Formats: sequence, C-alpha cells, structure tokens
Amino acid sequence: MTPSHDPIDRELRQILAETDLLDRRARWRIDGALSGGYRSSHRGAGVEFDEVREYVPGDDPRSVDWNVTARVGWPFVKKYVDERELTIILVVDVSDSMDDGAGAWSSRQIVARVAATLGLAAARNGDAIGLVAFADEVRSFVPPARGRRHVLRLVRDCLAVRAPESASSISGALDWLVTVPKRRCAVLLLSDFLLPLDSTELARAARKHDVAACHVVSRDVPLPRVGLVRVRDSESGTVRLDDWSDERRRVAAERAILAGRNRSLQTLNGAGIDTLSIESPIEPDPESIRRPVLEFLRTRS
Repeated sequence: MTPSHDPIDRELRQILAETDLLDRRARWRIDGALSGGYRSSHRGAGVEFDEVREYVPGDDPRSVDWNVTARVGWPFVKKYVDERELTIILVVDVSDSMDDGAGAWSSRQIVARVAATLGLAAARNGDAIGLVAFADEVRSFVPPARGRRHVLRLVRDCLAVRAPESASSISGALDWLVTVPKRRCAVLLLSDFLLPLDSTELARAARKHDVAACHVVSRDVPLPRVGLVRVRDSESGTVRLDDWSDERRRVAAERAILAGRNRSLQTLNGAGIDTLSIESPIEPDPESIRRPVLEFLRTRS
C-alpha cells in the first residue's frame, strides 16, 4: 500500500498489520472457524462423495454405481455433497454513534477490525464477501467479490463511509437483504444497536439468509459528577441540558443506556439471531477482537 498522510489510510494500514500478524500465528484456527461456522453442505451433484443408496424412479441414470449394482443385483446410485460457494455480506452501521467509545477504539474502529479478520480469512478460502453500509438508509453497497485487494476496500469503507447527523435505522438494510440478493448468504450485522429493533423484520431476513449479529459495546464508564452538561444524542442529533450533579439524574442516564443495550440483545435473541458482543479494550489489543470472533464462529459451527 502506498504511504499516505490520510488518517483513514494510516488506520487501514495499522489494522491490516495487526490482522496479518495474528493470522500468521493461528491461520488454521481462523480458516477452520470460518468454514465451520458459515459453510453448509447441500446434497446434490457436487464433487465430494457422500453415500450409495438404492435407485428410485427419477434418479439420473448417469449416477448409477455399476460396481455395487453388479454385486447386489439391483441398481444403486451414488450421491454427492455439493459444497456451494459461500457468499458473506457484512451489514455495517455507519451512523454518527459508531464514532463513540470510551476504550482504546471507537465502535467504528472495532467494526473495521472484525471486517478485516473475516475478510482476509474469506479471501484465503476463496469466498466472496460484500458490504452494505447503512445509517438512516442504505448508504453504500460493495458487491461480493474475492481477493485481498477487495477486502482492503471493504475495511476502508468501514472507516470512511459516514452519514453525518444521521440516526441508524436497520429497517432499510434488512429490507435490502430480503429483496436484493437472489441467493442465500451468510450475513453479519455490525452495529451498536442503540435504537429499537423490529423483531419481525429481523426474523424475515433470517428466514432468507443465515443471519448473525456483532453487537459493538462502548465501554461503560461512570458519568462525571458535574453540573449542567450539554448532551447530544449521537443517533437523533438532538441536544439537551442535563444536570449530572443530581445523582438521581446521573444514575437514570446510566440505567437508560444499559436498558437500551439489553432491549437490543433481547430482540436479536427473540428473532433467533446469534449475537456476538465485543467491548472496546482499555488498551489497544487486537487479540481482544479476534478471540471472541473465532470463539463465536466455533460455537456456531
């Protein structure tokens, strides 16, 4: 990659350096988790032998196993496993709130690292991976493709595509998933999920695709004991004054944040969506991102 003074390009180089180092240490673990967690086998006309069974009317005569047929005395056919090409789509929240975060990285930076981990593993497996970036609506779509250069674009878009002063609404992205892709895909939703979710829309998308979610959690920090604070809602953009010297108000604000997070998790679980939660580490630690991603994929497999 050509040296650049662009902060996004510097961040991209840092993420790729981290991911490449971790890959060299445990490449087989990443590949195995990815293929085990997302790849499914379909019975059909493929290349991997599965079983021999008796012929039934309608079977392709070309699939007859003549050796077994000759030994047994009646026709048997060979069946194969068709391991179809895997297509992964990352559905990424790019609203203003993704720039928040009290740890080493913002939610946006965490999402970019998750995308790099999955993208580079997909590139080695020869799988196609694409990106849908959304805020109040779908803002960008990168069609699924293969290769490391393509993954670089996806990770860069996770950092660069923004929707100033826009709240996140996953409804548009879910509707896109249901109406646009013609074939079943492995879908990973990546967001802080601060706004309420529609369980019906989630379930509808999950019926068409293999949907999972990555819930990026801003590290909890006690709200400061100060007086009047101008608070801007990073989702809606509204600004209000709040008195955090009043312990009841401060505690109520902290509880509201936690309650919103729990509602999102309950809605995802209620819709049958497997969910991975990642919290920003206090200090930069790439393993804190890669480790839960791999464990999540192994659990799903």
